[in-house]
Amino acid sequence: MNPHDSLPGSPLSRPQGYELRPRLLAAFLGMGFVILAASVFAALILRSVDLGSKQMLEDLSARVAIVSKMRQEFLLLRVAEKNLIIEDTQEGMEVFEKRIANSESQIDRMLEDFHGKANEEERARLAEFESGLKDFRLSLKEVMALSREHSLSRAAELSRGKGREEFQRGREALIGLIERYRERIAKSAGDPAGSERVNYLTQLIATARDALEGMHDLQYLEQAILTVFSGAERAAISDRLESQEVRVRGFLDSLRQRCEESDRMELAAFGAALDEWSKTNDEVCRLAREDSKAKAMALSTTAVRDAYLRSSATLDRIMQESDRSMSEMRAAQEKALTASRGLLIGLAAAGLLVVSMAAWVVVSLLMREFRTAGELLMRGV
Repeated sequence: MNPHDSLPGSPLSRPQGYELRPRLLAAFLGMGFVILAASVFAALILRSVDLGSKQMLEDLSARVAIVSKMRQEFLLLRVAEKNLIIEDTQEGMEVFEKRIANSESQIDRMLEDFHGKANEEERARLAEFESGLKDFRLSLKEVMALSREHSLSRAAELSRGKGREEFQRGREALIGLIERYRERIAKSAGDPAGSERVNYLTQLIATARDALEGMHDLQYLEQAILTVFSGAERAAISDRLESQEVRVRGFLDSLRQRCEESDRMELAAFGAALDEWSKTNDEVCRLAREDSKAKAMALSTTAVRDAYLRSSATLDRIMQESDRSMSEMRAAQEKALTASRGLLIGLAAAGLLVVSMAAWVVVSLLMREFRTAGELLMRGV
């Protein structure tokens, strides 16, 4: 050991602070490492919270999008059902039936997709929607069957087709009979003794004209029953048709009782046409009074409407609850991100403080060493 090292005035003697410097530096370096590790951990937490929140929001947004599309498709289904009811042509009804089938298929696909993404609360709501959708589909099936039947259109076709042909045959038979009576009157006009026969034939012509007028009244009533909308009006017209037919048959019976043997062929033709036309009229009245389209519309405005509103309300509740969950999730995400950012900023500030303190201590020690060395050097000189 050098003896000069222990002398107080020796320039090589070590001050007390020299032993503390390595410890202080080690302590500051340790604190810096801890703060750095904590900062990295906080940054990882911040990233994890951000990614997790984004994923949850994306999943919720996807479910909201499915419900929104489902609600839109459900509305299109309802519109197609209404259009099917008011459509008259078979081709047009087929178009709307295809739209209904497509909308139902889309809803089923979206339901399956939503089931795979929904939480427990949403699945409970979805069960409510599916219950209403089941009732809607049952009623819709009945509406479609009634619309396809289209009894009023069938009644109109029957009236314009077979009914008009039978009416024409009866009318032609009566007109032929009237023309024959007129020819006979013309032959009897120059005979002084034929006045009684002329009166007889004139009465027959008047009865035949009454029957012909009654036929036209029947045709008018048959057309009228196809143009009214209420069941009460159709029932009233149907009753008038029955009364008018009884009146026409009364004219026919009067002609049969008073006609000559040679006229019975025309009267038989008229009677046969009237019988056939009466059967056709009965079918026209039955189809018109049944009015499957009106029944379909009545069903659409009651059972179908109730099921639609119930199901739509469930979808609306799912949308409202999803919007609320999304708002709450965004608020929680913002809160967590704010807290994580605050922690990260605090750690960065603490690290900066520690580094500053370490630098200050090192500089202070170095300055002290320089002063001590200077003093020792001056003493030595």
